[in-house]
Amino acid sequence: GPSAPRVVQASVSGVPGSSQLRITGGHAELVVSHLPPPPPGHIYEVWIKRGSHPPAPTNALFSVSASGSADVGVPGSLHGASAIMVTPEPAGGSLVPTHAPVIVARLA
Repeated sequence: GPSAPRVVQASVSGVPGSSQLRITGGHAELVVSHLPPPPPGHIYEVWIKRGSHPPAPTNALFSVSASGSADVGVPGSLHGASAIMVTPEPAGGSLVPTHAPVIVARLA
């Protein structure tokens, strides 16, 4: 049958809440709980960090439900990824992070 997902506990800093990364095969899903909504006019953006390169933006932009939860698929391959990060960014997302990460899930 399918392999059991690997669960990585992510660190949440600067805001309350918890998060984990669930990896099944090559696909990852970020699960967040009790996270405050992003500031007005902002959205949470998912980034993939590889080695010493700057974090690469993804098209995964999300907000949270009234209870502060969200389930976000991480686009693309995790090949070579050392971390998945989330930052609050101006609506529409950014090409480089403008804010310190609020969530970091280390893969390596």
